[in-house]
Amino acid sequence: MKYRILGPLDVSIRGHQLVLKGVRGPTFLASLLVNVGRVVSIERIVSTLWSDEPPATAWHQVLNLASGMRRALERAGAPGTLSRTQGGYRISVDPETIDVVQFDTLAVTARRLVADGRPDAAVAAFDEALVLWRGPALSGLRGSLVDSAAQTIEERRRVVIEERAEAQLTLGRYEEVINSARALLTEEPYRQRAAGLLMRALHHCGRTPEALEVYGEVRSRLVDQLGLEPGADLRSVHKSVLEPVKSETVRSSSRITVRVPAELPADASGFVGRSDLLAEVGTGSALIVGQAGVGKTALAVHWGHLHRERFPDGQLYVDLRGYHRDVPVSPCEALARFLRALGVDDGSVPAGVESATALYRSLLSDRRILVVLDNAGSAEQVRPLLPSGTGARALITSRMTLSGLVAREGVRLTFLDPLSHEESQRLLTGLVGAERIRADPDAARQLVELCGRLPLALRIAAANLIGDPALRLGDHVLALRSNRLAALAIDGDPEATLEYAFTLSYQRLTEPQRHLFRRLALLARADFTVGAVSAMTGEPELVTARLLQQLQRSNLIERRGTGSFRIHDLMRAFAHSKLANRDVVASGLTRDDPRSLTVSLP
Repeated sequence: MKYRILGPLDVSIRGHQLVLKGVRGPTFLASLLVNVGRVVSIERIVSTLWSDEPPATAWHQVLNLASGMRRALERAGAPGTLSRTQGGYRISVDPETIDVVQFDTLAVTARRLVADGRPDAAVAAFDEALVLWRGPALSGLRGSLVDSAAQTIEERRRVVIEERAEAQLTLGRYEEVINSARALLTEEPYRQRAAGLLMRALHHCGRTPEALEVYGEVRSRLVDQLGLEPGADLRSVHKSVLEPVKSETVRSSSRITVRVPAELPADASGFVGRSDLLAEVGTGSALIVGQAGVGKTALAVHWGHLHRERFPDGQLYVDLRGYHRDVPVSPCEALARFLRALGVDDGSVPAGVESATALYRSLLSDRRILVVLDNAGSAEQVRPLLPSGTGARALITSRMTLSGLVAREGVRLTFLDPLSHEESQRLLTGLVGAERIRADPDAARQLVELCGRLPLALRIAAANLIGDPALRLGDHVLALRSNRLAALAIDGDPEATLEYAFTLSYQRLTEPQRHLFRRLALLARADFTVGAVSAMTGEPELVTARLLQQLQRSNLIERRGTGSFRIHDLMRAFAHSKLANRDVVASGLTRDDPRSLTVSLP
């Protein structure tokens, strides 16, 4: 008799297959075989055969199955194999007639050969054990006993594959290890021992960048999906692979020339205020968040210039174009730029993001350097670019509240509001000159408020005044009152407009978010509640609250309190410009109605 469960269940006598009739007969026999020599209670058999509610006749059906199975085995020449005991059944066969027992015996032999220092013989024994497999254990069968046993047996197969790979590494059979370890990782993406074996084999083959990519991919899966860091063994493999790379890269003049990058853009002229935020940003890696035009980049760059002496090893800068008409900068592209700026030649820049990240962080590990990641569109775009050394600092700017960076990377979150009226006056005076402001101080005050105290709007207005010395502040105020968005633009530079800056945020919204944003133009006040917006749109408050929260995370509106929000005056004007005709019609108004752009709500 031969009983095979390393694949579909197969029973044969002297080379002839025993046909097991019925749906539950094979599962019944498999439940006994995986517990060979032990009694399996009828209760466990019933729960295996009927995973849901068993029928009232379940026990009787088990008795019939057992009786039929016993007769079949006796006719095949195996009398007394299946026996009834108190409360259950037991199958008594020579364990060596079951393929999984043969597998375990060969695995024990192979391990003994490894311990004796005979890896070649051990690999042969492991191979002999794995040849017994014809597919997934007990494939095609279902039930609690069978499923549990199959999982346990499959795990034993994976362990044997890993042990064989260890022996193959000793023999220098790296390609074989690469193939088997990759197959294991396809089955179980979180399998750290397989990942370590694959990394070691790739490293020995001279494919170290690929080995580092494997570590990065496995680590990302563990952290993102399980919230776990790699274990000590895998971290040790990573270190053993990375250290030679770091040492060779840093010390070999043919691959790297140590450079001190100075990539910060020019400091914003006439920068004013923000003293409290400048102090807050200086306490650690920070994420500066705010609406378009509020001065996020100016704050980050100004802080960098103020504290250049704290970073003698340089300053790196990249515009990630998270909000831009062009394609965003990928992490791999940004890493390549940084590595070149740090002195790595083109031929030595790794192609994969994980290996590039590993090299980038190793180069920064002992350096005091500032990294400015401007205009980020997502946390995923930023994570590979964050330095890990204690002397390195990152400043990130974004229109989105990238809470994942705060939660996982411990980045400090800093919200940026418009300037105060006094700061706005100082900025405008510094740009256009005190004499022009003194000529019409009332118009200057009005201009500041019409610009919403946004630095970008103030700088655009100042540029128009500087470009036309004959233009009086009062005339510019009149133009702003007529159409603020149109007046806050610079002729010949389509990107130097407030509307362009706002549009980049608007385009990132989903259609439901855009629709609600446009409808905010119908409100009579800049301050509003969830209930007011819900009453206007006819949507449930829960749906409305969720959409408003999404707009707030995109910094198109700001939260004022529980269930209360506010939209900036200029952002509200932008919502007016985007208001589609269908939104007005849906509100019950017409374009000729004097209320067509405002709806007063309690």
